[in-house]
Amino acid sequence: MSCHACGAPATVRDGQHCARCLLIAAVGGEEAMLISATDEAPACELLSPIGDTPRATTFLAEQTWPLRRLVALKLFKNDFVCTRPQTRERRDLPRHPNIANVIERGRIAGRPYVVTEYLAGGPITSCYDRHQLGSSARIEAGIHLSAALAFAHAHGIVHGHLIASNVLCEPRAPCVAKIVDFESAATVPDGHIRTFDVLIRADLEDMIDLVAALTSSPMAGVAPDERMAQAIGALRGSTRSAAELRERLQQLHAETADQPDS
Repeated sequence: MSCHACGAPATVRDGQHCARCLLIAAVGGEEAMLISATDEAPACELLSPIGDTPRATTFLAEQTWPLRRLVALKLFKNDFVCTRPQTRERRDLPRHPNIANVIERGRIAGRPYVVTEYLAGGPITSCYDRHQLGSSARIEAGIHLSAALAFAHAHGIVHGHLIASNVLCEPRAPCVAKIVDFESAATVPDGHIRTFDVLIRADLEDMIDLVAALTSSPMAGVAPDERMAQAIGALRGSTRSAAELRERLQQLHAETADQPDS
């Protein structure tokens, strides 16, 4: 099949567009002309758009080299990643089992893009509800995610937008959850301790909110449990680091381990 727009071989699943024309259609405006004129592109065949925000458009893609696998390609709509004052020093985050792996990053016509592993299970709350995972599994997920956040903070990187849509899961049990979008997170220059502390606090509050939402879902079997809600609520304002949050969630997990899930 040929691309309906340019006549090149179509690479997307519906056979209507090549990868370049799909990018151009997603971007639109004057920048589409820049992308159409560049040869810069990762070794991926775009399959379909899977997300669109004011910051970026994300595509499901198939990496063609050095191996074939499904990936997520995020093309940022502007250069905000490099213009935020706390991102003047870009640090790559080492691998962690609960942080989505970055496979490649670069620029297309001057605009940043990043290729990461594709997590087909979707956002953690909907994934855990769909698989009917109980409260024990949900608190355990919070433990692992808090450990991942502590790992990032130890490397001088904060997230800045920890919500359910930025915590995605593998599609099959045990539905391992991984934090995504660290590639557009803030990297704090050495010496900016006060700024870092403020951003860490914001990350902690976001993570606690995420755990609260995850454990209060009807599928968790704990929605009516006031003791659980109080225990999660007590974490707010009294937790000083992601490492401490992990420890307190471990204690909560131990206290509830003998309680059967509904």
